[in-house]
Amino acid sequence: MASMAPSAVLPPQFQFAPAVTPGDSGDCGRQETRRRRDGFAVVETLPAHIDNKRGTSGSPIKVVANYFRLLSMPQCCIHQYHVEFTPTVESSRMRRALLVDYMDMFDKCLVFDGMSDLKSPKRLNQDITEVFPQRRTDGKIICVRFKWVQELAPFNPELLRLFNTQMRRNLERLDFVQINRYFFDKRAVASIPQHALELWQGLVTAIGQHDAGVLLVTDTLHKVLRRDSVFDLMSQIQHVPNYKNECVKRVAGCIVMTPYNNKTYRVDDIDWDENPACTFETKEGSKTYADYYRMRANVSVMRDLAQHTRVEPSKRVRNLLEFMDRINNNDAIRNDMDSWGIRFDDSLVRIDARVLPPEKVMQGSNAYRYSAATADFSRETRDRPLHVAVAVESWIVLCHRREEANVTEFVRTLMSVCPPMGVKISQPRLVLLDDDRPSGFVEALRQLARAGNIQLALIVLPNNRKDRYDLIKKEACVDLGLHTQVILARTIGNRKNIRSVATKVAVQLNCKLGGEAWCLEIPLVSTMVIGYDTYRDSSSPHRSAGAFVASINKSLTWWYSRVSFHDTHEWLGYSLASLLRDALRKYSQCNDGASPDRIIFFRDGVSDGQIPQTTRVFSHFVSTGDDAASVLEV
Repeated sequence: MASMAPSAVLPPQFQFAPAVTPGDSGDCGRQETRRRRDGFAVVETLPAHIDNKRGTSGSPIKVVANYFRLLSMPQCCIHQYHVEFTPTVESSRMRRALLVDYMDMFDKCLVFDGMSDLKSPKRLNQDITEVFPQRRTDGKIICVRFKWVQELAPFNPELLRLFNTQMRRNLERLDFVQINRYFFDKRAVASIPQHALELWQGLVTAIGQHDAGVLLVTDTLHKVLRRDSVFDLMSQIQHVPNYKNECVKRVAGCIVMTPYNNKTYRVDDIDWDENPACTFETKEGSKTYADYYRMRANVSVMRDLAQHTRVEPSKRVRNLLEFMDRINNNDAIRNDMDSWGIRFDDSLVRIDARVLPPEKVMQGSNAYRYSAATADFSRETRDRPLHVAVAVESWIVLCHRREEANVTEFVRTLMSVCPPMGVKISQPRLVLLDDDRPSGFVEALRQLARAGNIQLALIVLPNNRKDRYDLIKKEACVDLGLHTQVILARTIGNRKNIRSVATKVAVQLNCKLGGEAWCLEIPLVSTMVIGYDTYRDSSSPHRSAGAFVASINKSLTWWYSRVSFHDTHEWLGYSLASLLRDALRKYSQCNDGASPDRIIFFRDGVSDGQIPQTTRVFSHFVSTGDDAASVLEV
């Protein structure tokens, strides 16, 4: 855990930007009065009574972080424009191409995000300016409208957007290749011929405001590409029995990448009735698959490549320093950044940090501390009773008939590892299916649930087909209210690791049925911890699903969970108050009528620009005077 030195200044965005008086616009020679925001306030997230965020426990240590400091900010005024294309142009690459001939309008100094946001030190003479470039692909005239939005005050959060857009341009100038959201260095591709794999090294970057100023955070990431294709894989197994079933088993659920556009797709199934001569409809009309796919398909897979992807700290530091050296010594990038007045430090940020002592882990009547060097306590947990063990009495095992031998051996191993953990487990009922289609598993679950009281269903699937997994989980969790543990057949097919797998499954079964594997010593008594996240509902583009979890006991091992649906613009959702109220009622039921003294709320993915909105949601909730809100501090 690290903390900044006490001499670090408060971030500039926590202050009001000074108003600009007439004649002091600073717009590179323009002196007339501008419509400029006199200032903007960013919500302070640090409580007023706290002036120091540094702790005292642990031993001091000096470390470097994967951050580079921004040494200089733009000195001239930056203008923001909204760009509209009529008719609509979907391709961001085409949008950029349409603006190339109009760079001189902005004195060749602009940053365009490829969508609708453009920033430049140049103020156009009119608030709305229209140009009419010709699209080269079809000769069509496109109306491009530049609408002046605002002149950005110093430390306006929009400047961070400018910096991040410029950084993406920098990566493109370094010949990085964008695959989905991330950029990869095509000069840093490692070949692993013994596995027919390629390892692409990339970078993820983000520029944001921190206690020590504006910093660029960088980190390495990797993408593993198989050098063979799906066709190669099918050719290798063409002589095995049940060839078609084996192909589906190997391919279904995999992610494939088409290298001609660097896009990835999930394989759900194989249509054996189609062939490369068959046609499908495109925007240009009917095409055969053979005409459409002119390049070999690579499959993006994740394998155990720890020796390549787990970079040791010294090499990671060296990679980041080399990256910044390439940024600062590239002529095109330096010219771009000089025109904005942006410059990054050559060195990584140094921090005074603390190494915290290991946590005390409690497991039943035992308490122990793990090794801080490895942060692993799996060895200490072995051959000890779980913290709270439950009995597994009425359960079933559901699998396809061809997996019977492996499943029987796995169940035998599972029943042998449970007693030392304190878990009493009865012999399960083994249900064999002749059909491994999703509907076969679902119908079997329905019949078994109607037949009697089932505590748990352990389901063995032939592969990781997403539609089958989703359908089973929906039926079991939503419709039947049945605890399930899903395992892939290949996971239990390796006899060498079967005992380790069985041990991990036993721990999961115990926890799913209300038991506890272990717990930590929590110094904050009477505390509720909440986690909340949202996900765009793929079945309804105008709706989001919210996932809510809240701890309901003092050791943070029991959790209350809910799902809510709401319009995407509601973000945190009006349902939050109802969810929190219900969670507090559940907490009270489990704690003899007591309420928590404090609530710690975790919300993943909140950017700096969303902090004011988040605070407004909680402030409104607290201001309602609801008893459920009285313990929540914003």
